[in-house]
Amino acid sequence: MALFTSKLTWGEAAATNFSIGIAGARSYGEPCKYLAFVISETNGKATITGRIGIASLTTAGWYYNDLTSVEDQRLTLGGLLLSVSLEAEEIADKQKEVREINLQSYEKIKINMSLNDVISILGEGKLISESETASMRSSEYEWKTGEAKIVLSFENDKMIKKSQTGISKSRGK
Repeated sequence: MALFTSKLTWGEAAATNFSIGIAGARSYGEPCKYLAFVISETNGKATITGRIGIASLTTAGWYYNDLTSVEDQRLTLGGLLLSVSLEAEEIADKQKEVREINLQSYEKIKINMSLNDVISILGEGKLISESETASMRSSEYEWKTGEAKIVLSFENDKMIKKSQTGISKSRGK
């Protein structure tokens, strides 16, 4: 969960019947705006839910006045969550994008390359195995497009072995 707060403007305070103290945000009795949201995942799909409102600190703790049901606040919240959701999907798509696997890209991959260097050539791969000891971390990744497949082995973030199946010379042109 994420919680963001900011000081109320004079107009917001007047419109919501909250008084603004002179001590600044988060002092006793002084309200502040809040936006809280939770990102959860179900069946590989991320969802974002949120609340918007006004909070004030009392001697008993924080008091939250949820304004999510107020239409203009709900529209503000909806716009913010939609923007965050679209941005998150775009970032996830770029990270998962696998470029075309062909002989040219396979030949660009060299022993001792880092995983990040390989990702810059092939895109994000699928982790198929991983193990770790006190002195060594081993992992194996796979990139697959149709019948073409590249499997790379890494030790301590350096590629030590590569193999491919289904990539022909004609496929690389």
